[in-house]
Amino acid sequence: MTFKKQHFYKKTVLLITLIAIIFSFFGCQREESAEELYTSGEKYFKAQDFYNSIETLNKVEENKLKKEKEANRYYMIGYSYWQLKRFDTAVEPLEKADKLEPNNEEYMITLARVYNINDNIDKAEEYYSKVTKVNNKNEKAYENLGSIYIKKNQPKKAIAYLKKAVDIYPEYANAYGNMAIAYDMLNDKEMTNYYLKKAKSLGYNNLPAIRDIKNKE
Repeated sequence: MTFKKQHFYKKTVLLITLIAIIFSFFGCQREESAEELYTSGEKYFKAQDFYNSIETLNKVEENKLKKEKEANRYYMIGYSYWQLKRFDTAVEPLEKADKLEPNNEEYMITLARVYNINDNIDKAEEYYSKVTKVNNKNEKAYENLGSIYIKKNQPKKAIAYLKKAVDIYPEYANAYGNMAIAYDMLNDKEMTNYYLKKAKSLGYNNLPAIRDIKNKE
């Protein structure tokens, strides 16, 4: 074999080897399946790494998971946006989660909270009410309904729901605090002071509300 042929042969072998290595490398770089992306996104979510949770879970194509996991995927995305204070963006995925699993208490109460933050009071009221139908022992739903009726200037209705909250959880400071606000709206000083004192004894520290009540005395 001449020198030129030897040189050409070596170059050819080297080129073929290089091509084989490249194909082998890229062949290993397969796309992650929907299940793998879901599992990774869920791990980020549980670790409260909400940026990576959103990024990973958004890579999952629609309808590639079973219904329960698809609903939870949307819930984790919406919840993550909420935790990152992207409240408007949180609504759509939470609504999709609720549509896929309409009686999921956790999905509904999270959606109600986000509606409330976005000042969509009517939708918040609707969803907190739904929660109480699924679980009539959910004190947070009753307390939030009480808070909503205070915003709607319906103190008597607020008190009725707040009493349900404290019947379930007798040490619910915020519920007692809101009862003080509701009675203050009714100009009932005795009940206002009673519930404010009760709330403060349990750690209630809504300073603007306390100051507002005190200024009316």
